[in-house]
Amino acid sequence: MADQPLGQLLSKEEADKQFGPVLSGVEMESTQISSLFAKSDNVLMFNIINGQAVVLGNGRKVLFPEDANIDSETVFHVYGISILQELLEKGNSPVSSLEMRKDVFSITNGATTLEFSANCPPYCW
Repeated sequence: MADQPLGQLLSKEEADKQFGPVLSGVEMESTQISSLFAKSDNVLMFNIINGQAVVLGNGRKVLFPEDANIDSETVFHVYGISILQELLEKGNSPVSSLEMRKDVFSITNGATTLEFSANCPPYCW
């Protein structure tokens, strides 16, 4: 499963149309996200916990913030690193938004939104 791209890029407008408006979210510097690419193989996992971005790598290893304490049952949203790189290049914005919509989690950078993550659990790397 890790060989296929996890996630799909859409325009922000299309994401709003298909998945509804953003209900809540937090911002994360795009350079912070890209600095995590080297710390994991193939995937990064995202969630918003207590109003803060939390990012995990392979094996649910906490990458950001490093002191976060994560319950093994907490569901994270998994995206492939290659599609995240594409999002940051295409969006070309210094800030990315981690977003909760009615039924989905998305990441927006500029006018581009990344959707269609896998959930961990049950799909973990």
